[in-house]
Amino acid sequence: MLFLTSTECRAIAEKKLAEAGHDEQHRKRLINAAEGWLFLAGQLRRLEKSFGDDGSKRWVLAGFIPSGWNRK
Repeated sequence: MLFLTSTECRAIAEKKLAEAGHDEQHRKRLINAAEGWLFLAGQLRRLEKSFGDDGSKRWVLAGFIPSGWNRK
């Protein structure tokens, strides 16, 4: 099972963008991947805030949504 924080997702997005700057052939794919990681980071950040987390705790990325968490 994979555990990531919003901070780790943002770091992965930054790496993908750095790779895109050096890889003409795969630039679009890498930018799209970075956008996906940034979207995920935003969603995790909302979840972390709802639990009073500062982003240092790890959450399971398996489609689990705690009861009472509102998807907006």
